Amino acid sequence: MQRINGGAFRFALFRQFYAIFFLLVLVPSILASLLVYFHIVGIIEREVNRSSGIVIGHYTSETDKLIESLQNDMIKLLNYPGLDRFIRSQDTMPAFERDSTLLGLHDSLAPILENELVSSVYLYFPHEGIVIDSRNGHFPEQMFFDYTHVMTDLAPSQREAMFAGRKMMALTGPLTIEEHKLLSRQVLTTGRYISAAISYPFNSNSPSVYLVAAINLEKLKEQITIPEEHLIDAAIMNKDGEVIAYTGRHELEGEDLLEAYRADNKELSNLTMDGIDYSLKFDHSARNDWIYVALADSKQIRQSSDWIKLGSAAFLIFFLVAGAVVSYYLSRRMYMPIRHITTELSEGRPVSSSSDRPDSGNEYDLIKQWSRLLVQEHKGMSNLIEGITPTIHEHFLEKVLSGELKDELAVEYYAKEIDLDRRLNGRLAVLGVDIQYREPEKGALTETDKSFYMVDLKNDLTRALDHEVWFCLVRKDLLACIVHLSEHEEEALQAAETVRLVLTDKLDRYHSAVGVGRAVEGVWRLSESYRHALYVLGLRRLRDDVELCVDQSEGEERAAQDSFLPAQAVNQMLNMYKSGQRDQMLEAVCEWLDSRIRDDMPAVQIKQLCVDILNTWLRATGVDNKQDYSLERNALLFKQLNECATAGDLYRFLERAHAELFASTPQEPLPQRFETVLDKIDMHYGSELSIEQFAKEMNMSVGHFSRSFKEAVGEKYMDYLLRRRLDEAKRLLLGTDLKIDDIALRVGYLSRNSFIKAFRKNEGVTPGKYRESSKP
Repeated sequence: MQRINGGAFRFALFRQFYAIFFLLVLVPSILASLLVYFHIVGIIEREVNRSSGIVIGHYTSETDKLIESLQNDMIKLLNYPGLDRFIRSQDTMPAFERDSTLLGLHDSLAPILENELVSSVYLYFPHEGIVIDSRNGHFPEQMFFDYTHVMTDLAPSQREAMFAGRKMMALTGPLTIEEHKLLSRQVLTTGRYISAAISYPFNSNSPSVYLVAAINLEKLKEQITIPEEHLIDAAIMNKDGEVIAYTGRHELEGEDLLEAYRADNKELSNLTMDGIDYSLKFDHSARNDWIYVALADSKQIRQSSDWIKLGSAAFLIFFLVAGAVVSYYLSRRMYMPIRHITTELSEGRPVSSSSDRPDSGNEYDLIKQWSRLLVQEHKGMSNLIEGITPTIHEHFLEKVLSGELKDELAVEYYAKEIDLDRRLNGRLAVLGVDIQYREPEKGALTETDKSFYMVDLKNDLTRALDHEVWFCLVRKDLLACIVHLSEHEEEALQAAETVRLVLTDKLDRYHSAVGVGRAVEGVWRLSESYRHALYVLGLRRLRDDVELCVDQSEGEERAAQDSFLPAQAVNQMLNMYKSGQRDQMLEAVCEWLDSRIRDDMPAVQIKQLCVDILNTWLRATGVDNKQDYSLERNALLFKQLNECATAGDLYRFLERAHAELFASTPQEPLPQRFETVLDKIDMHYGSELSIEQFAKEMNMSVGHFSRSFKEAVGEKYMDYLLRRRLDEAKRLLLGTDLKIDDIALRVGYLSRNSFIKAFRKNEGVTPGKYRESSKP
């Protein structure tokens, strides 16, 4: 660096600064001081005293309007019909209706949050111990006050007193309210608030519910802050002398302020606090017991005139000396920072502002502090990049697996950028791990719990596998394990078996299956292995253990099986519903599913079959309008069906769904005489059973019997007899080796051709093909 002559450079800077100071500062200051002394100072003093009353009155009115608007919104919410209905009948209310009402009450809290002073609002039901929070939904009372809404300034007894008796826009003093992380004491947010409470019923001394709005003191402070007014501060205190909000910079004693308010007609007063003289202006709120105060610093108001009075004689001398000193100081300070900047920061970069910015010391100290801070920020950035590297790697692998990156050059380029360019050309295979979490017996499984489980699973797999492995969480329920292989063909299966053993030890946490993708050469072809892993996972079955899904030859045969409910089965269930045979309908469904599960039908196809069954049940309950249509309930049923991972889960779901859908529609018994007819058909379906015979036994005409049978049973006599015969025929086809001619005779057909014709018309295939397609 070139050496600079410091003395001559500083003297040149001094002369320039002094000339500029004289022309731009000294001459205008003399003229301005004369004008201020004779005229402007008096105007400022009068205007400050007058404007303080006007300003505080304006902000009193505006704040009262916000409080009044808040009160009106709270009263309007408490008149919400659903609230009164919930209070009166929540103990007898069905669960889905109760949840729907709680959701409606939660949504009704939203208009109150539009008030610019309110940060949160909640409904507290002291008798039920329930709190509905505008931010997080409904909670038990203890969880809400111990974690979500912790009032640290109040003891439990004080909090109980806060929710005792009738309240009508009752305002507390300032409270510190914290939000803690669930199941821990980690503080997520904290702030100072005032709670405004209204009880309901309004005139009851033992209310059923309290509506509480949290007024943010910072927002209240912003509301009363007087913009562009440096001489006037504003404050709010209550009747007990407690300062609620204050915009000033000095300490303010509420008791002294209250004493001044009571002593001087509650309008205009003077007060000395901490050596500062204040001119006070009071305005009482028309809506509550708040007192608005405007504080004008008398010393600051008179400062200009005092300085002019005391310093007018020495004004010229002072500014001449000050100009010289300032010019010398600026010239020196300008030179030194330039020199230190070039030496200290020559190899660094300027940093952006932050909360750790140096804010004390002279320029030299500040520049040195900035230099140290720059180094610290570089270290912090390096640690941050190192910490997010696994996330970046997973994001890159997700792009590769999805096929977005499948060009060899592009994959190599991006892998090198993120330091993942090792072993890009080797053999790899994707093991897809499908995970369905089990809900614990108590409480609910949170996203945090799932994250911990996933981290634990990755660690266990890393320790168990002998191969290098990359992980990519493609979805919340799908983990892709990318295994590096050598030349052995069976390595992928061996690694998959290791993964299965690890997952078997975690069956208490989640049910899972492992899909083995084909081995590929190069990272850029991983999407092929990933798609194959997804394909074989789609062929998984409903098993209680961890299933290892590989490329089986019978996979395509299982995939080709019909996964849709036949129209005849739909009509059969509808007829059974109409005839009141609800339990038999559930038994028939379980028998259908048993046959599919025995045939190793994939789980996705069995669930599709269950979707058709559930749709048929919903259609049946909707036809006679005996149940109200509930979109939330139906959506929940389909969600629960999709979460079934084993055959046991599926059967339990169907039992719950059957009980829920048909609980309010009890079975109506058939007339006794038709029960006798059905018993005879079930016992003698292989004999000749003519409608004329039954009509004669019941002293009815054939037409009257036919209409009465359909009305009682839900289907025509001939249709019922045909279905009963064909059900028995299908059982004999699958469970015995009898010839088709023998089966036809057993179920009431005199010829082979008539039996085949009836079977194909109703089932879509001949008896021989039906028997052949059902063989394993």
